[in-house]
Amino acid sequence: MTKSSAANWSLDSFIRAANHNKSVIEYRNCTEWWSSCWTEEVIARNPPLRVEFEHAIVFGSLAEARSIRDGKSNWGRLLRIEPLRCDDFLHPTRITYQLKASSRMRQRWEFRDSFKRILGRDRRLVGEAMKLTKASFLEAISESDCRAIRQKLNLQPDEFWRAVRNGERYGEGGIHRFVKELRERTEGYEFTFAREEETCR
Repeated sequence: MTKSSAANWSLDSFIRAANHNKSVIEYRNCTEWWSSCWTEEVIARNPPLRVEFEHAIVFGSLAEARSIRDGKSNWGRLLRIEPLRCDDFLHPTRITYQLKASSRMRQRWEFRDSFKRILGRDRRLVGEAMKLTKASFLEAISESDCRAIRQKLNLQPDEFWRAVRNGERYGEGGIHRFVKELRERTEGYEFTFAREEETCR
């Protein structure tokens, strides 16, 4: 862990930060049954924290963070424990975590979700690529499906299957580069020009 670990913060700082968190304030003031889980007394006994691993951030107690991390070996090592920030989102009844851009799982999800949006009515192809082996997918796919993949994603069917199954191969921010290149191929390049008053100085 870095110098920003729990040892560098007092219990009061964790409690104070949790009491100023927007989610905590909202849940404390609601009329639902779980509002009792967010009282100042409960927070004082077990304040939620910002627990950061290499590839994910958990918003909850240290015990909860370690428990949920046990089933997710690809989160990497524990980096730091800090007080909650005021805009860190907490779910009223469940542990909340956020995958970083470096997370391999997030990179896979980004490709799958983006492909579904781009494919539109052909989005089912993402699910089929997930269910079938490469050989079975290529054998089952129709010519119209192949055409949709080529036209909408500029990929061959085997390339599409690999991207759906292994989006992390494109690396961090890979989906953004892919979409940018796709737009450049289909819509032309984007140029950023300086404003006139700036060029005339």
